[in-house]
Amino acid sequence: MGTFTKIAKPSAHHDEKTWAGSASTTTVSGLGFQPDWIHIANRSSTTDHNVVDTVRGIDKNIYFDETDGQDTASRVASITSDGCTLTGGEANTNTASAGFIGHFWKLAGSTTTNDASATGVGTIDSSYRANTDAGLSVVTWTGTGANGTIAHGLGKIPDMIICKDIEQDGYNWEMYMHTGNRSGQTDIGHGTLNETDAQMPFNPGVAAHDDHEYWNDTAPTSTVFSIGTKNNVNQSGIDQMAICIANTNGSVRVGSYCGNGNAYGPFIFTGFKPRCVWICRFDTTGENTSWKTSTTIALGPNNAAQTGSGSNHGNKIEHNIKLDSGDNGGAEVASQDHMDFFAQGFACRTTDGKSNGDGNFYWYVAWAKEPSVSTNKVLGTAF
Repeated sequence: MGTFTKIAKPSAHHDEKTWAGSASTTTVSGLGFQPDWIHIANRSSTTDHNVVDTVRGIDKNIYFDETDGQDTASRVASITSDGCTLTGGEANTNTASAGFIGHFWKLAGSTTTNDASATGVGTIDSSYRANTDAGLSVVTWTGTGANGTIAHGLGKIPDMIICKDIEQDGYNWEMYMHTGNRSGQTDIGHGTLNETDAQMPFNPGVAAHDDHEYWNDTAPTSTVFSIGTKNNVNQSGIDQMAICIANTNGSVRVGSYCGNGNAYGPFIFTGFKPRCVWICRFDTTGENTSWKTSTTIALGPNNAAQTGSGSNHGNKIEHNIKLDSGDNGGAEVASQDHMDFFAQGFACRTTDGKSNGDGNFYWYVAWAKEPSVSTNKVLGTAF
């Protein structure tokens, strides 16, 4: 039986909505929670992926597919206890003749300010909102230029940390990944969310894989993560942000797998039925290393439902959106990297090197739709 979870309803912490764009104000509702981290993508054209959160302020826009710093614009005009209101005529979030998808996450109801010298947690002051039940936090701090540690508020060790200089242009989204074991070595790696550069598992003693300038050669703990002296994550006097994700039963799973090159790829156990999966190849460079997001709700042009033809159990996901800057975010793409979502995981249904090349290695992040084992330790709604 699957892994026990105290999260009976993952959609109370993370959910997705689609809408038809408009030149007028649009209300997105039905979440059942206040969204504190919002990621919106235009499914019809190649505009930037718009990201806002309640730690920085919802008028501060940053872009998953770009190196730009944040700008100030009220594209997300307001948030409510059930969704948000979007300004009309905005190409990234809400404009006529375009379809959009929004990914919404719940965090804490208020922002915690950590005075490191007073609390003794970390060495650099930070602000954060954390959802400890779901394994997610958003953190901000001002760089010092010196090795340091930052409170993240999760109460557990993050398995993925995505950092960004939010004040200046020209800096990538830098990633720390800890995804278990591969061929006898631990997959702790450094990569970028928005580029097609090789994502590098750490290999002590190999200069190209030594990312001490980013993470100070120090693994995160249940209270803090470490940063080095690299400007991308810690330039003195410059504002930075991080998204921290920790493996949490029934909510989110960060991991890695090896492709088999077959039309029926390896089954990846998550312990829940996924709502959304991000995948990135990390052993090469070029287009195949783009991060891609596949979801049960981005189901085809004009928000039409997929039929799942040719797949097991009608769960075939046939559309995805890239996150790399080469595609300027990328509109939704059909007939690539087909995937099946099952009650306890997912499998790639393609021989394409982007997600299932023979002997190729991939990182993934899976967000839950339905638990396989619910709070009373019986089969959950995924079955």
